[in-house]
Amino acid sequence: MDRIEPGRNRPADEGSPGRATGWRVLERRHAVRVRPGTISVPGTRGADGLEPVEWRDAEADWQRLARDADVYSTPEWAALWWEHHGSGEPVIHVVRRRGRVVAVLPLYEDAGLLRLIGSPHADRHAPPCEDAATAGWALREIARRRRRLVLADRLPGEAGWERALGGRCVARVASPRMRLTTTHAAWLAAQSAATRRDLRRRERRLVERGTILRRLEAEEAVTTGIDTLLRLHAQRWGAASNAEPGFTRAEARLAARQGWLRLWLAEVEGVPVAASLSLRHHGREYLSMTGRDPAWSRWSVGSVLLHHTIREAFADGVGEYHLLRGDQEYKARYADADDGVVTSLVGAPPLVWAARAALGAVRRSPQSVRRVVYMGYGL
Repeated sequence: MDRIEPGRNRPADEGSPGRATGWRVLERRHAVRVRPGTISVPGTRGADGLEPVEWRDAEADWQRLARDADVYSTPEWAALWWEHHGSGEPVIHVVRRRGRVVAVLPLYEDAGLLRLIGSPHADRHAPPCEDAATAGWALREIARRRRRLVLADRLPGEAGWERALGGRCVARVASPRMRLTTTHAAWLAAQSAATRRDLRRRERRLVERGTILRRLEAEEAVTTGIDTLLRLHAQRWGAASNAEPGFTRAEARLAARQGWLRLWLAEVEGVPVAASLSLRHHGREYLSMTGRDPAWSRWSVGSVLLHHTIREAFADGVGEYHLLRGDQEYKARYADADDGVVTSLVGAPPLVWAARAALGAVRRSPQSVRRVVYMGYGL
């Protein structure tokens, strides 16, 4: 792994000797002081420096800093993703403040870009850190020193990342969530009479058909349960599905070991007709995948199962229920907050301008092209 040292990782100046051009101008603008193995910048709120580290050396601090972060920012989930999708060497740095690690920056290189480990599969994640401002400065420094653009995608909109990264937001996607600050009964009482009546009617109809909603224990969930979910997901979405069965099974095994896994089935006379997979991590639940038999669409079996999982989250004292990316109508029935997830480009202004121009060209492309690019780059 490259270390950032004086005289290394720095492009040579071009032009006449008496003229500061290109990266030399940017270095002066940012007033960087460099010592072997670290980068230190004045005015970064007491940061001692930025240094590259090995994955194993960052893991303890990564785990500590990710304790209150999204599940997709944890080292356990990142290691699973790397096992299935990683290539080359990870590019990991830490920021120390008064000798203590306050941010971990887990990146990798993809087609000349630096990206957060987990991209583009993580629905929402960010560098584990004590504050976004310090991590934002670190990402800018890494981009500058490695002469790369950092594509920081699907950052939580409510955490201030857009400002921390200098406002270079290139995309914002809906990511509705439900704040479970009361009880389910209180939440239901606050809904309109029509909503309450509709929810109860749907549940009553399925009960009359003998529908059973049950949560699978870990052993059953990671064997037959995941296969059932994948089958129902494929039935519901067909060719539009972007599920990766191998990764989903591995994710379920990891979640079962960590105590994150919540896999529910709706069964009629013992036959599964709907399934829901979510991950629960430190007071937040993330709806990861759903599926249902289209033959049961008129019975609203998917909606009934979703409502049931939310009711269980209320009962268990979960603080937030994340419906994740997308502005589908069914999410709007439940969500009471949506700051979205943002994607930002970090790097030298000429590189950012060129990338934004390329994205503009993509937006004018046919829908099939846009879909491939947007999915691949977390937009």
